[in-house]
Amino acid sequence: MEGDSNNASLNVPTVEEIRKRTEQAWKVRPCLWQIEVVQAILRRDADIISIAGTGMGKTLTFWMPLLFAPPGGLQVIVTPLNLLGEQQVAILEKYGYKGIFISSDNSTPSNWHDIESGVYNALVINPEMLMKPRGGFQRLTQNPSFRRRIISVIFDEGHCISTWSSFRHEYKEVGSLKYTLPADIPRVVTTATMTDATLDEIKRILHLQNSRLKVFHCSNDRPNIHLTIIKMKSPRNSYEDLKFVLLNETFLIFFDDISHSIEAHRALTKDLSPSDRKRIVWFNSDMSMTFKENTIKGLASGEVWGLLTTDSFGMGLDLPNIKLVVQWRATCSLTTLWQRFGRAGRDPKSEATAVFLVEKELFDDEKQKAATKRGAKQRKKSQPAKRQRTTGGPALTFISENPHEQEESNSSGTDSEDELPRTAPALAAKTGQNSKRSRQREIDADLDEFINAKQRGLPCVRVPVAKSFKNDKACEYQICGLLANVWHTHMNTLTASKHLLCDSSKPDGCPRCRLPLVSAATFTIPHTSVALPSHPSSPAEPQPSQRSYSTPWMPSTTSSTTPSTHGGKTRPSRTTAGPSSTILAARW
Repeated sequence: MEGDSNNASLNVPTVEEIRKRTEQAWKVRPCLWQIEVVQAILRRDADIISIAGTGMGKTLTFWMPLLFAPPGGLQVIVTPLNLLGEQQVAILEKYGYKGIFISSDNSTPSNWHDIESGVYNALVINPEMLMKPRGGFQRLTQNPSFRRRIISVIFDEGHCISTWSSFRHEYKEVGSLKYTLPADIPRVVTTATMTDATLDEIKRILHLQNSRLKVFHCSNDRPNIHLTIIKMKSPRNSYEDLKFVLLNETFLIFFDDISHSIEAHRALTKDLSPSDRKRIVWFNSDMSMTFKENTIKGLASGEVWGLLTTDSFGMGLDLPNIKLVVQWRATCSLTTLWQRFGRAGRDPKSEATAVFLVEKELFDDEKQKAATKRGAKQRKKSQPAKRQRTTGGPALTFISENPHEQEESNSSGTDSEDELPRTAPALAAKTGQNSKRSRQREIDADLDEFINAKQRGLPCVRVPVAKSFKNDKACEYQICGLLANVWHTHMNTLTASKHLLCDSSKPDGCPRCRLPLVSAATFTIPHTSVALPSHPSSPAEPQPSQRSYSTPWMPSTTSSTTPSTHGGKTRPSRTTAGPSSTILAARW
């Protein structure tokens, strides 16, 4: 749209000016990459892709332009989750600016009038309200004075434009903003996970032109999160493989099916004392906003120990006390998995653990075993049938092959519901029915390589992640000794880091945008022998500082537990007595 451009912001401040003003206003020293993003927004001559790891400070770049905008300037933030929108408004208010989050609950004429009148410095909105036909935003964009106030339109968690557009259809329509807003209003897409395919799809939907596109690419590696990939051992519908979380710090377990999260909640809490069952909560999009807000407050305070959740818990939500994230089964993409792992260890100075519980049939060694077994069956089936004589009768032919033969017992780690009933072979022959177990799961190639990194000889489980997200080409990526040789072998390229330029006063550069070295931390997951605190024999209710169990879910052995503190509360830590599985996290 021509004729109503805002040219007052073309005098772009220098790096030093932006850093000084930000430090004075908010006592925060922005990194060089953040300043460069802000300069691009204020220059108003290009659309922007901003890629940086979870917790690196992408949100700060939303608000810094307000410090340099003309009076009445408005930032428009498009968020995929209502919870995230509420959090962004709260953060902005701490910086001394007013924002409003618009959803279907408060999309009133009064609120839209206040937005139009300049009451707010930021409008945070979900895509449904943004693109609602004849809705408040579409009405305001017909007002030239309102259009001139817009600094930029920022798509937070921008990968959702591609990955969620199949069920959030308004994401498919956001490209029309190119034709309803002035051409000099930058559209900014921010995310921690951007593959080449996702970028191409976003460029198509938003009608982004390469000639008017600036890409700022930081590494999305999170070296403070120790990665652990576990082959599932127990039947899936028992959820036994999840019970190690009960002895850990505040945790999140991600599921891709709400019903699975409810079943897992039942399994995890059945042996807890009545007062402690409420401390583990299943959490999804069906919950009310009040319930979600109260649950997050409980998680932050330590009253809630953990959530069994879907993506509705929220990308971008900043809870610094989450030390453990678990993904239940390989039912998502590597992009989604990396987003979920990024909920842990939000403070780069802290350490956290991410555990990926994977179906055993997705590992290369198990695939080989299954292929060998199928080959043996096929060879046996192709052999001539054996003939046996019975007294006084003709020769009879016996075929030993049974299409419904169970490959393994329930201890194999597969669902009991995945197994077909044992019916007559003749019926199977008529129907052509095959066991579900024989069907091969299809997963993304990147996720497959991540799962099988060790078995395929990769020196670090992070290599497939770095390849998928092009971390070797990220300008801020600081190579660590562990991966130095890996890039030459698998990437064939190295890029200099900018952390030294960000803060030249320190020999090691900026500590915030410099990636720490990956540490060789171990993570012990008990399988069969853990000493849990028994339910108190006294009639008094157990103190909220301890996790109490009416009956231990694992056999008790003679061992001691060392209490760990969390939020001022004491909880039993893991023990290593008895058999356990110790996995070397992040390194092999």
